[in-house]
Amino acid sequence: MSSRWIGSLLGVSLLASLGVFGCSGSGTNAAQVSAQVTPDGGGSVCVSGALRCVSAQPQTCDPSGMWRDAGPVCSGATPICSDAQCVACATDSDCGTTSACATATCNAGSCESANAPLGKPCAEHGGVVCDGQGTCSASHCTDGIQDADESDTDCGGATCSACTTGEACAANTDCQSSDCLAAKCVSCGTSSSAQACCPNGNGVTIIEPGPGCAPQGTQWTSCDGRFGLIMQTDGNLVLYEGPCNGSACGKPLWASNTVGCGGCAAMQEDGNLVVYDAVGRAPGHACWASGTPGNAGAALMLQNDGTLRISKGATPVWSSGTCCH
Repeated sequence: MSSRWIGSLLGVSLLASLGVFGCSGSGTNAAQVSAQVTPDGGGSVCVSGALRCVSAQPQTCDPSGMWRDAGPVCSGATPICSDAQCVACATDSDCGTTSACATATCNAGSCESANAPLGKPCAEHGGVVCDGQGTCSASHCTDGIQDADESDTDCGGATCSACTTGEACAANTDCQSSDCLAAKCVSCGTSSSAQACCPNGNGVTIIEPGPGCAPQGTQWTSCDGRFGLIMQTDGNLVLYEGPCNGSACGKPLWASNTVGCGGCAAMQEDGNLVVYDAVGRAPGHACWASGTPGNAGAALMLQNDGTLRISKGATPVWSSGTCCH
């Protein structure tokens, strides 16, 4: 056997072992091809339709099994090549640094900022709390939520402004009225308030309009301490010169004359002061009334001159007629 014939047989055997017959690449074994395509995009033979990136160059595999450039080199707003596509990012780290109030994330090839929730503590650039927009704000008093030592949203506590009537409080200092009752700011001198006198010193609002009804035993005192109004246990609402101390009271100046009937006193939303029986605020159970309905928002005042007065703003609508003591 000649050496030429032997060489021909070896050549055929080698081709057969590689599975290469017929036209170029037509019988290429997929497993062998994939072995030639390394994870970093190396190799020159590929499977038709495959995608890769070489540095920032997107490439695709053409039908002949050769890699071809699929587009321009990635740059500008989309500098990252990922799956043969130019995108802004492939991982979170491509989107820059994060902070206490904002985390940079990559979402479907686009950079996004995941902002920390409003009120999260922070200490960047002199700030104290995240504003919900990715910035560490210098004041928690303007962030729109209740945080830090605030008693209500952006008010109360040691650093924020005082809260208005109706807002939550933990101490009198949390309120503009300097009056905190049952964890709510109330107007100075309400029937259930912790303060005795209004800031102007002219009188005390003893029963503000509302759904409540002050029970027997409730007493209110004028700012100067010389007059007292009490819903007595005998059912009578009485104004005294000299407030009651235990069972001892001063000189009576005015009374509702509801002994044996009155159970509570209510300054109603309609501006009417009413003494109700034990059933309370219900139709047909009034023992006495000031006759001033139709004055919504009016309040009852006990003045330093001994007058019990209902006023709507600066306008008086009813008086006990006990002035000038």
